[in-house]
Amino acid sequence: MPDTTKKDTQQREPKSIWDNDLPAGDSPPRPPVVLIVSAAAYGCWLIFLLVMTILRMTYHA
Repeated sequence: MPDTTKKDTQQREPKSIWDNDLPAGDSPPRPPVVLIVSAAAYGCWLIFLLVMTILRMTYHA
């Protein structure tokens, strides 16, 4: 009779998508595009808010 205990244990363990050989605290590198796009979008939002504030303060109805 073959030993299925080890095989059953391996099947029940979740498969990790991470490289377990990396030391704790290290993570796979992320593309910088996401950070650049989000910083640009936030900058545009701040410029929009500044322009709307200036228009609100200078417009007299």
